[in-house]
Amino acid sequence: MKKRYIVEVADQSAVAPGSSLASGGAMTKLMACLVLVFLVLVLGFGGSAHADVVYVWKTLSATVDGQPTDLTASGEITLTDAGFSQGFGSVTTTSIGGTMVNQILDGVVSASFQMFDGPDLITGNTNVLVNLIATVHGQYLDVTAEGGPFFVNAVDTDAYFTIGSGIIYYGTDNQNSPCLGSELPGGSHCMVTGVFERVVPEPGTFPISLAALGLFTLIAARTRRS
Repeated sequence: MKKRYIVEVADQSAVAPGSSLASGGAMTKLMACLVLVFLVLVLGFGGSAHADVVYVWKTLSATVDGQPTDLTASGEITLTDAGFSQGFGSVTTTSIGGTMVNQILDGVVSASFQMFDGPDLITGNTNVLVNLIATVHGQYLDVTAEGGPFFVNAVDTDAYFTIGSGIIYYGTDNQNSPCLGSELPGGSHCMVTGVFERVVPEPGTFPISLAALGLFTLIAARTRRS
């Protein structure tokens, strides 16, 4: 019964007596199938699948009172796939009962910014006001404020302000900070210039490696049998 089963699957007429299934047309078909699986994995997992799109802040210059400084800034804006497809996203904030705020994210997953010795302010925190419009421009985001400061804590002791064009100012009530004072242009001591640049993710390599391993194993097995 076992011998009959093997004959039905392998097609005894295509296999010479004493030979294995690792030779002839059966092996060619098997190799072709495995190559097809490999291509499916490469195209399916290594291709341009839709996902959230991340942009990170890249500082080009930083000054305190007009003088260059080693202090810098960091930030990140993540657009939804829909936001990226439509070419823009926005965050607007309204105050509710004093320090409590309501953030409305349209086409944006999250946004954050931090500058010099200031705090890291981020969406999702009810003590942070965020207002911005982010427009896709090639590999960059053009970011402007919408109806108020860029990022500011609800008690207004630390604020980041932008007029667009990649220029951001910082003002704080911290007496020990070189940025003590207003965040507004003309009154702020601290300024950075830069861009929000798109992060291009690495293509998925695990499925490709897995398929390549399968090909290698099969070739090695055929070599041992021949």
